[in-house]
Amino acid sequence: AGAVAQPRVVMLPAGSRVYEAIEAAGGLTAEADLRVVNRAMALSDGDKIYVPTKKETSEGQLGPGTADPSALGDARSQPSDFVNPSSGAGQPSASGGGQGKVNINTADAAGLQQLSGVGPAIAGRIVDYRAQNGAFRSIDDLKKVSGIGPKTFEKLKDGITV
Repeated sequence: AGAVAQPRVVMLPAGSRVYEAIEAAGGLTAEADLRVVNRAMALSDGDKIYVPTKKETSEGQLGPGTADPSALGDARSQPSDFVNPSSGAGQPSASGGGQGKVNINTADAAGLQQLSGVGPAIAGRIVDYRAQNGAFRSIDDLKKVSGIGPKTFEKLKDGITV
């Protein structure tokens, strides 16, 4: 959805990536803001990919169900319009709800480093975990990432969302 030529539901094979969903929707429009879209992100069944326009990101307005631009690392949102029968549930179901919170399903490494106590190494592990295992279903799943123990999670939990 968003700044694509033919916003619609598409069926893709397991293991597909965001760029393939964009291609299946006719490609990007001239207004698309790719700074906030992780085109390499693996998709999960039921994901909706929202490609915002440059105007939307500059004004802080994004499409239905999306978080703020700083948390939109892979541009997934709800409700589902793009279907991919791959692993897990949607990243997004990724849409966040909490204003000012970092969405751990959509934020890129730079966005994750905005969190207190998250440096390049942990941010990289979060991104890698997400790429290998799919979207986090709850913020508690962050504890499964190497280097995030109970103390670190306690510091992070109020500033994150899925």
